[in-house]
Amino acid sequence: MPKNVTFDRGEIIRKVTDLFWKKGYHGTSMQDLVDTTGLNRSSLYNSFGDKFSLFLESLKFYQDREQTLAFANLFKDNSAIASIRSFFTALVDGIENDQDRKGCYLINCTAELSATDEKVQEFLLNNQQVLLRTFADLIRAGQEKGEIPAHKNAHQLALYLFTSLQGLRLTGMLTTSREELNSVVDQVIASLN
Repeated sequence: MPKNVTFDRGEIIRKVTDLFWKKGYHGTSMQDLVDTTGLNRSSLYNSFGDKFSLFLESLKFYQDREQTLAFANLFKDNSAIASIRSFFTALVDGIENDQDRKGCYLINCTAELSATDEKVQEFLLNNQQVLLRTFADLIRAGQEKGEIPAHKNAHQLALYLFTSLQGLRLTGMLTTSREELNSVVDQVIASLN
């Protein structure tokens, strides 16, 4: 009779996410996954499938966690401008707390795999669309309240915010100055007026 494997699936995915985040998909070996999780290869394969399936599950785990945090900041104020500033300020907080300067897992994944793997590209495009819709809805709400000029295109501003988010996260891998990062946030907010 086969032995049942008992483990905390969420904890395994968290560990695997941290590993892929630090080493990238191509830099992570099956032995790295075995060492990090404490599971043997057959348990990993039986429970999660292959390395790529485990990687996709880790992306989803990270996305869910980050979107929960991001959306909490985006909708905590009655003001669209204040909400967007809170979102970007939380982003700077995250950069400042990232002692390893490993950046954003999804952005790192975009650089490593989006041009070479259709499933990863589709996942990342879906993530982008969720953020673009959320930003555009927030911008439209700000336009209705008169905070953001009504003549500005909400989709274009949303794309600008998404691009700024990615650029800020990449910049934060190299720049440790909170003052400089805050000045970028100030410019992003000023562009909405």
